[in-house]
Amino acid sequence: MQGAGAALSIGLCAAIVAASEHEPRVLTLHFAATGGSPAEALPSGPLEAEHRTLEIGLRAWVERQTSQRLGYVEQLYTFGDRDRVAGDGSLALRIVALLLGLLALVSGLDAVIRRSTTELAVTDRRGIYKTGILQRHSMEMNRSKVETVGVNQSILGRVLGYGTVMVRGTGGSFEPIQFIGDPLTFRSHITAG
Repeated sequence: MQGAGAALSIGLCAAIVAASEHEPRVLTLHFAATGGSPAEALPSGPLEAEHRTLEIGLRAWVERQTSQRLGYVEQLYTFGDRDRVAGDGSLALRIVALLLGLLALVSGLDAVIRRSTTELAVTDRRGIYKTGILQRHSMEMNRSKVETVGVNQSILGRVLGYGTVMVRGTGGSFEPIQFIGDPLTFRSHITAG
């Protein structure tokens, strides 16, 4: 800070992402940039006095700008100070930024590994679901034994095209399959005669 009366402002920015079978997707806002040319931006805004936490502030800005209510929020905080001068804790700030970057990298790798180690197949006789590398979870169910197939999608899931498919067999077995791209089509493949 340059003086005792320096103001603090906190900007909030939301990167809302989903991975479908064909490509990753990011929710952006469309607006006219300087000169009238079209532009895109992530939902964002400042932390305001009525926001008790960063998450509440972020949720408020996303809902205000996109009309979407967020479900689960994975929070990643980065801190930057344009007025910071070298020698006043910038090493600590760099270490924190590095740790947060590593956390984001690990989260991203986890999602990529989960996606690449999941197998889904629907044949004319059965549905097959397998996931995991070291610890393998698999489910096979005869299509004739499928009693009900349900789909749960949040608003964000509907916008970005993903959801959870729940398969219930005649013996009472229940199997949720999470983060499926285009879950309505997947359900129709399971229930098709």
